[in-house]
Amino acid sequence: MIEFAQFLTPTFAFATAAALLGGLFMGFTGFGSTLVMVPLLSIVYGPPEAVAVGVAISAAGLAQVVPQASRNAVWKDVIPTCIAALILIPVGTAFLLLTDPAVTRRLIGAVVLLVAVIMLRGWSYNGPRNRMASSICGAVGGFTNGYFGIGAPAVTFYFLSKGVSAAVARANILLTIGVFSVATIIAIAIGGGIGPDTGVRAIVLFIPYSAALWAGSRLFQNASDDLYRRTALWLLMAMGATVIIF
Repeated sequence: MIEFAQFLTPTFAFATAAALLGGLFMGFTGFGSTLVMVPLLSIVYGPPEAVAVGVAISAAGLAQVVPQASRNAVWKDVIPTCIAALILIPVGTAFLLLTDPAVTRRLIGAVVLLVAVIMLRGWSYNGPRNRMASSICGAVGGFTNGYFGIGAPAVTFYFLSKGVSAAVARANILLTIGVFSVATIIAIAIGGGIGPDTGVRAIVLFIPYSAALWAGSRLFQNASDDLYRRTALWLLMAMGATVIIF
């Protein structure tokens, strides 16, 4: 039975703050929701619950922005990325459900922090964009999304590279993460990782998340490519450090 008193606790207040931050950055960067929410939610709910709630909220929120973003997407890059991800997401989900939560939580922080450092150092992807490169990106992103609920680092590294405009990068990332999210929810549900409390928490937290998503989208309209890129990278670093510390 669902206990609604849980929504009046400091724990849920913390979760609400995580949802607000996730929505704001998702609207602005196109990929910030689970990068913010999953690491923070894992502190109070544990990794499996955090991934399930964070990914569910992200999937619902993407429905508001994907239709418009799809006009700027480069489909020849997006499609192979998604196909490869669909193969690896169930593998990552198996690791999520079977690995010690403390280990998983710190791995989440380590992966996010590592990617942030690499990109802040300027080591963004400048190689060829073809089916093979897109498939490798999708395979890595699919595994990390299934395991950590965070597939954005891989696709961000691939799509958020020099020579790609903010509008195109944002569209590619939004569409890819949308597919990742739906597939991960299905995989976790099949593995028995989603219960009644998970669904209710996701629904309630979606309300502040949705409002913040709208605000973030408005901020993006007035942002330069440079501001967009720097905000995205510093977000990665902050979230990674937070989870490793706590």
